Amino acid sequence: DDKDAILIGSSLGGFLAASTAVDHSNIKKLILLNPTVIPPSANVSNDLPDVPTRIIDEMRDERLFENKIDAEITILMGTEDEVIPLEWILKFAKAQEATIRLLKDDHRFTYNLRRLPDIISEILKE
Repeated sequence: DDKDAILIGSSLGGFLAASTAVDHSNIKKLILLNPTVIPPSANVSNDLPDVPTRIIDEMRDERLFENKIDAEITILMGTEDEVIPLEWILKFAKAQEATIRLLKDDHRFTYNLRRLPDIISEILKE
């Protein structure tokens, strides 16, 4: 019953946060760090070779690209992400009218890990 819920998720957790928000209108903000959001049309055979097909099929959630999430969405994206293709995140951001903040970093935010709490705090204040 919380009307001001905020979800934060990274990678697969970013996908889970977004897919939860599709079904729950009480979520007011999403902060997603290199979210694994897979466009339905994406060819993922080479992009996620270690992820089982069953999980990839679940992550290919067309609702994330067809249904507007009621929450304010901010995506933190590493410009050197070696896991999630830039194209996937851009398609998701466009479909959701999300804000993208680019950080020169990898998928795990290795270079900005210590700064992430401050960056997230800034987003929460907006």
